[in-house]
Amino acid sequence: MKALLLTLFLLFSTVLVSQNIGTVDTNIVDSIGIKDSPFDHNSSNSARNPKVLEFISVFPGGQDSLYYLLEHSFDYVRMNYGIKRGKISVYFHLDRQGALCYTDLYECQDLMMVNLKLLGDKKLINDLRTIFRKLPRWKPAQLAGKGIPTVYAITLTIPYTDFKSIDLRGDSTICHEVDRAPDFIFGEQTKLIDRIKDFTGQTIKLPLKMECKGTVFYQCTVECDGSLSHFKLIRGINSVCDAEALRVLQCMPNWIPAEKEGENVRSLVVIPIVF
Repeated sequence: MKALLLTLFLLFSTVLVSQNIGTVDTNIVDSIGIKDSPFDHNSSNSARNPKVLEFISVFPGGQDSLYYLLEHSFDYVRMNYGIKRGKISVYFHLDRQGALCYTDLYECQDLMMVNLKLLGDKKLINDLRTIFRKLPRWKPAQLAGKGIPTVYAITLTIPYTDFKSIDLRGDSTICHEVDRAPDFIFGEQTKLIDRIKDFTGQTIKLPLKMECKGTVFYQCTVECDGSLSHFKLIRGINSVCDAEALRVLQCMPNWIPAEKEGENVRSLVVIPIVF
């Protein structure tokens, strides 16, 4: 049994951990038990199917454009402040024309791949599926001059702070894997997201008679001393609300910084400001 678990771990960790996005090897797909589909799982390093693609599937604008779209669409309240922690692998299937057909979601848990449907987080499943289903048509992979179906995989680490798009990517001094996550102390609430809402709710000031509803998301760096810096707007509402959200964040008291091996380290957070 231990040998089987180790084999499974080595098989899927090659794709899910060392690669962020790529065509999936047939052997790996079969090993982790993804349901059968009419798609060819082509990969240049596949031992059973060693065909080499002439062209791989390409997202319009390239990989940076893909991550830009995804990272500006995620629900960070659900992804970063919910109970879910760990790695989620999203498999999406592209047809011969490059259109996305369907999506499977799995979680890496105890050296096994567990379908997220079994874990009961329906809101997270629906959020991610909705985002991926809205992806535009890709330039399809080609073999022998013809478009072929492919399966791609993206691994998301929850909480999500290791941004891939150029405009949101942190610098090399940011620590993403920490022993203690950054925290914000304010009021009497037990949950971090509720303490943030208490502070922002008390601090927001808008012009009279101006109605503003929605959530603004800002990415911030929590410095080693707990101060916030490098504010980047991920998703806003309008120029007035976005500017007020930034003002509120700049008024925020220091956080408790993240910790790694007993030392304070710089880290990224995504802070929602609810109007």
